[in-house]
Amino acid sequence: MRTITIFYDEESGEMFFEGVSSRMNSRNDDPLIQREYEKIVGPASKMIIYNAIKKSNSVFFNYIHRSILKKGKLSKKEGVVRLLGLLPRMGYGVVELADWDEDKGMFKVNVRNCYNAIVYEDSRKPVCYGMSGKLAALFEVVFGRKADCSERICLAMPEYDHCEFEIKLSDEGIGEIGMPYNIQKDSKEYKEFELLFDEDKGEIIFEKNSSAIIPREEQPAIKREFENIIGITADTIAHDVAKYATIEAVSSIQKVIIKPVGALSKRRIIFELLKQLPRRGYGIPELTSYDEENLLFRVRVKNSFDVVGYRYSDKPVCSVMSGVFAGDTEEVFKREMECIETKCMAMGDPYCEFEVFEKKRMEKLYDILRDLMSIGDIDGSLIMARDGTLLASYLPENINAERVAMMASTVAGSARRVNDELDRESVNRITVETDEAKLIITRTGENADLIVITKSDIYLGLIFAGMMDITKRIEREI
Repeated sequence: MRTITIFYDEESGEMFFEGVSSRMNSRNDDPLIQREYEKIVGPASKMIIYNAIKKSNSVFFNYIHRSILKKGKLSKKEGVVRLLGLLPRMGYGVVELADWDEDKGMFKVNVRNCYNAIVYEDSRKPVCYGMSGKLAALFEVVFGRKADCSERICLAMPEYDHCEFEIKLSDEGIGEIGMPYNIQKDSKEYKEFELLFDEDKGEIIFEKNSSAIIPREEQPAIKREFENIIGITADTIAHDVAKYATIEAVSSIQKVIIKPVGALSKRRIIFELLKQLPRRGYGIPELTSYDEENLLFRVRVKNSFDVVGYRYSDKPVCSVMSGVFAGDTEEVFKREMECIETKCMAMGDPYCEFEVFEKKRMEKLYDILRDLMSIGDIDGSLIMARDGTLLASYLPENINAERVAMMASTVAGSARRVNDELDRESVNRITVETDEAKLIITRTGENADLIVITKSDIYLGLIFAGMMDITKRIEREI
């Protein structure tokens, strides 16, 4: 193995790869998120991911390619080879240019140990939509012509030991490509750290964890596309995957922290974990409240990567960041933890703020919902944080509480956006009526919504009166 030097900005919490603002996460994070999107959206997820990654990576590769050209002229083939050479150092696998026919505009690229395929087993079809998008973007940048990339064989398919991609150029130009989210500046001083690079596998290692480097705007761009289709379900998927991946990573990272320093308090371990986030390009975290006895913590983050590309959001958007904090604390304290975002820069707040707590704390919310059910004529109820996290539910066994919460959040978000367009005061309550039921969504303070499902023929006055008292009790607990 050899080492790679990475630069990061202590003031903004950004890391830079080849001069472009980027982010580093566990190698299996994005493939896991892709797989979960597929389960819900189906085959359409392929083109959504492909197009979002192609667009965001065009900006990334274009800046690097232009920087290379400033040092001297290159042939098209030399330009492609130089950019392909970056992919192993980004943790994507071992990349080889297998076939080149510039006259026909047709090329082949093989990838061993492709990052996009590692979480799939015995697939019947190619699965590397992300890698296809990156390769299409790379060829478009070098040739200045639109390109399409299709995967012919895939490591995820049991009969193959590598992935093979075919790239075809069209005669259509690509037009002007914008600038990346941010670039490394010659006038500014940056901190450095080293990554291990395994050339034989095309993997990078950060604190004993196999990792991958992606443009800072890539993951938020993908999530926005899925939010347009499945609403807040996209946030839930990103949160859950980030939490799962973080728990796995922290298990190894704690050994790296503790070994040279000796036994550490849990508070010190949390501080050490937070210190890693700027180096990974996540932003600047600050632990503002620490209550180990009650397992209740608050973290502020400036310049969270999750908000890149969002403007005027009606809800918090930092689902990956909240998953990271939930995973960090769950692995450190060995208790089931959760995290909700209470402030978000995407909503106009000056920083993003997160509340991390033991899930057991939410038992009081279940008691509140049981009291609500005693009013009568209520078929079910649930409480959901504004960032999409389900906090408590009291629903029949045959109803998926998380799915109801996600759909209700989508309804609430749409209603609030319409209200904003009409320049009206904030929405306090939303009622949806069908032939068989009524759905009532009520704001409970700044951080959560109460959702109540009733029969269709009841008088709502009594329900509304009961909900007023219940919302006050919920607000005191959250």
